Amino acid sequence: MNFPKPIVYISKCITFASVRYNGDMISSDFVEVLKPFISPITHCPEVEIGLPIPRQTLRIVADDKEMKKLRLIQPATGMDLTEKMTEWVKQTLDDMPEVDGFILKSKSPSSGVYDVKIYPAKGDKPAALTGRGSGFFGREVLRRFPDKAIEDEGRLNDDKIRDNFLKRIFTSAVFRQVKSVRELSLFQANNKLLFMSYNQKYMRLMGKIAANTTKKPFNEIKKEYEKNMFLLFSNIYKVSNMINTFQHAFGYFSEKLSAKEKKYFLQVLEKYRAGETPVSVVVGLLKSYIVRFDEKYLEAQTIFEPYPESIMEKHRYKND
Repeated sequence: MNFPKPIVYISKCITFASVRYNGDMISSDFVEVLKPFISPITHCPEVEIGLPIPRQTLRIVADDKEMKKLRLIQPATGMDLTEKMTEWVKQTLDDMPEVDGFILKSKSPSSGVYDVKIYPAKGDKPAALTGRGSGFFGREVLRRFPDKAIEDEGRLNDDKIRDNFLKRIFTSAVFRQVKSVRELSLFQANNKLLFMSYNQKYMRLMGKIAANTTKKPFNEIKKEYEKNMFLLFSNIYKVSNMINTFQHAFGYFSEKLSAKEKKYFLQVLEKYRAGETPVSVVVGLLKSYIVRFDEKYLEAQTIFEPYPESIMEKHRYKND
């Protein structure tokens, strides 16, 4: 299967350049494996606003208890970099091309999205930790791109989060290539089981939109479809939904398999439910049935290969 390359923004310090405050670079086996399959955009916000490598660390300080009035401070020098960073963030995101996802540096006062330390301001020096939030760039990414796949390199060590991220960025990249009602209808048909594994309500609604029975202009229905697709992807898939989808696919073969084969598949499915076997084992079994019985409809379903298989194969190899 040919996959378009997703456009992914990645913090420059994650495998691309030694630009961290201490002159280091963050290693990530996953990002290294992903590189050939994507079109990356990389920056280091702190270097972009003129700070050297290496440099004194930055901190976010709050001037209020609600942590809404935030400043970016370099404690060792007393420099207030709030305005510089705010201007750079605005300009960079104003000029950002259409992207499919973000991988940002965890806990960074500039790029972090989920777990950045915020300190109360006492004069020119930060005091004890007061809370956690997002960095200056990360916070604006979350605000402007709430529907995109946004993760930090730490969370991507989790198998399920990583799988979810890959599904989202590659589905988004394919969707960007949809240019007509006919192509949208085919996109919906091929992704039906993938969407079912996330949310059946939105899957059905998107099917109705793609059918375009009211003959709306294509740009209008694509925008409406995209809005609901992002809602469908807004929560990570549940194992129970995946199992229901696999059972649906298995129904295509239930009359063709022996009682022993059916029993074995259901046993594997229960092991997946219990977290005792990876989803790849279930997918592999179903794909073997698809080939064996030449099931054309299921062969086209992206759930069985939502992104290049070699990404996870190479990632597993690097971690063995």
